[in-house]
Amino acid sequence: MLAAATAATLCQLPIAHIHGGETTEGLIDEAVRHSITKMAHVHFATTRSYQQRIIQLGEHPDSVLHVGAPGLELLHKVDLLSRSALEESLGFKLGSPTFVVTYHPVTLEARPEGEAFGQMLAAFKAFPTAKYIITYPNSDARGRVIIDGIRAFEQKHAGHVFVTPSLGQLRYLSAVKHCDAVIGNSSSGLIEVPSLGVPTVNIGRRQLGRIAPESVVHCGESTVDIVAAMQKA
Repeated sequence: MLAAATAATLCQLPIAHIHGGETTEGLIDEAVRHSITKMAHVHFATTRSYQQRIIQLGEHPDSVLHVGAPGLELLHKVDLLSRSALEESLGFKLGSPTFVVTYHPVTLEARPEGEAFGQMLAAFKAFPTAKYIITYPNSDARGRVIIDGIRAFEQKHAGHVFVTPSLGQLRYLSAVKHCDAVIGNSSSGLIEVPSLGVPTVNIGRRQLGRIAPESVVHCGESTVDIVAAMQKA
């Protein structure tokens, strides 16, 4: 993304930046995001406070627009799948409870990636009858450790776990709509998920600094903390 912005700047092409001014203290994205802000010409901020941060970074107020999160517009335009249609599409029966899980690497953490992820999987043992829809992590470094852990968990809990690299927009949003909570450390847990009226368990530091609604339950990375947050959600 930074390379693309650099190329556009060199070619004197105007750059519009979405989601600037945001803070994610556990990610390398933090530095990259602010770098792109300084290279952009027009800024589309998702909240008033992010708008002010962009202005504080030195951008002209007339070029910084408060527009909300563009990704949420899709929620008003798409007909989400019914519970039965989702189950048919996945080939997987939902349960009570059902959790959607998306866990990404924390790129600024020094400790092994699998340690915190393993604590989350251990927390799931407190809900032995639950069903889990788990998606792969993104392409950040150390994601392979998480994928290996997901596959091992799937093998141990056949019938209770559905794993896929990606659900796609329609199935993901439909799964969120029909689940009891979303668990992990993805930004979608702070943006799309609350907009669907579903609670989020946000684990660890990855999204630290982002604005979050009251439906988001923040917790540490220990098994005890995660279990308590899941029960609260």
